[in-house]
This record gives sequence, C-alpha cells and structure tokens, in this order.
Amino acid sequence: MSSQQKVGFLRLPQVLELFPISKSAWWRGIKTGIYPKPVRLGERCTAWRASDISELLERVSNQNAEKESAECPAKPCAAAAKEANHAKA
Repeated sequence: MSSQQKVGFLRLPQVLELFPISKSAWWRGIKTGIYPKPVRLGERCTAWRASDISELLERVSNQNAEKESAECPAKPCAAAAKEANHAKA
C-alpha cells in the first residue's frame, strides 16, 4: 500500500482486493477482533481507515515471514530437499 493510500478511507470492495477473503470471513474477523473495526461515514456508508488496513497487511506479512523462517531455519526445506533428490535421479 503506497503512502498516499495510508490516508483516507477504504470501502469493503477495496479492502477485500488488498486482503482477499470472503465478506463473511471479513465480518467474522471483525467480530472476533482479528480485523479492524469499520467507521460509519453515514447512515448507509461503512469504511475502514486506510492506515488500519495498512497496519493489518504489515502485521500479517510479518507473521508470515516469521512463520516461514521458523519452518526453514538454516537447513534446506523438505520441499527443496525433494527437488534436489528428483534432480539427481
């Protein structure tokens, strides 16, 4: 997300383009506190702060990076080892 997009609001279709899950999963995540709460801009207009969505994307990205490095520290990953074995055969 560029610095210009960190200011302002995003509607649900824009949020789901950046964080591709179903609408029901998104709303369930809001209810459980996983995802940021929306802001009411009007009677029938709900949006999310772009900064909140940017923080969510960064947090998820960092968690994925930590998970990948924990799964495959200094040794080659199992998948890489399999590929190496197939290349030898």
